[in-house]
Amino acid sequence: MKNSRILVLGGTRFVGRMTVELLLQHKARPTLFHRSPDRNALFPDLEHLNGDRESDAIKQVLDRDWDLVIDFSCQFPLTLRDMLREMRGRVGRYIMISSISAVDVGEMREAVTVDAPLLTCSEEQKVDTGMAAYGPRKAETERVLFDSGPSDSVVLRPALIFGPHDWSDRMYYWIDRVRTQQRVLMPANDAEDLTLCYGPDLAAAILSAAMAPQLDRVYNAVTPPDYSLAEIVSLCEDILQRRVERVHMPAEFLAEHEVRPWMDLPLWLNGARLSIDPGNFIRHFLPQTHSHPEAMRAAVDDYAGRDWPEPRYGLKKDREAELLEIHAAGL
Repeated sequence: MKNSRILVLGGTRFVGRMTVELLLQHKARPTLFHRSPDRNALFPDLEHLNGDRESDAIKQVLDRDWDLVIDFSCQFPLTLRDMLREMRGRVGRYIMISSISAVDVGEMREAVTVDAPLLTCSEEQKVDTGMAAYGPRKAETERVLFDSGPSDSVVLRPALIFGPHDWSDRMYYWIDRVRTQQRVLMPANDAEDLTLCYGPDLAAAILSAAMAPQLDRVYNAVTPPDYSLAEIVSLCEDILQRRVERVHMPAEFLAEHEVRPWMDLPLWLNGARLSIDPGNFIRHFLPQTHSHPEAMRAAVDDYAGRDWPEPRYGLKKDREAELLEIHAAGL
């Protein structure tokens, strides 16, 4: 990869950062396009193009030839379509990091395969910046890529990603609860299957996809086996070597008190099942993956190295304490 012309859209946070580190280990010198000049120092010897891809700043990458584009930051299909039209004939392979949120899971009870239908996306949703439109927008960007992008285009659909450098704090919410609390609010239905994706394994798979001679069009980027929320909390207990009292509350109580699945209680699906079939992902890219205990320990060590920040995601602790009191009082 030493002389390859590689463009990374994103690349200074979380999995993007880890992918760039792997590219450097393989003697590549990618160009990074991202919004944050203050993050240029992460890779001071690389070319950084700064700007918002939804603005004219994206023109910085359009008049150059690229052997490989790795796209971590695409969210809006219309501007992707315009970008791909401008880059037509100038890109070799295009790897898009999409999301399992693009899939129309609906009432699906079987494991989600790469052939599962995508969500539809209305004209309004194509430009809607809200999180409610995130899945439809991601689905539409996949359609746009295969319609307007190079013939050698690949989509990776991760599930919930966790690991070092994670900025979302969705997994960390539970690590922090086990580390700091004696009593932890849990949903009563905490045994639902959930397929995860460990960040360093995803970065390694992206590197493999960059170098593989031939690829499928779509991969479910997940690292089995499935874990339930209850098992995740138990794993946190084992690693942190402490036990918490789990206070299980029925979904009806949580709904009455406006506690939202996933947003307020991360990883809680409220009766849904999000088991994802990895298909060829492991076989093509990851001959060896980290076990979930290994992955969780690395995540714990990463947050410890950051002096245990307060989680930015999920219920605030004072709200959790209030709900625990209400539940205990039978109100």
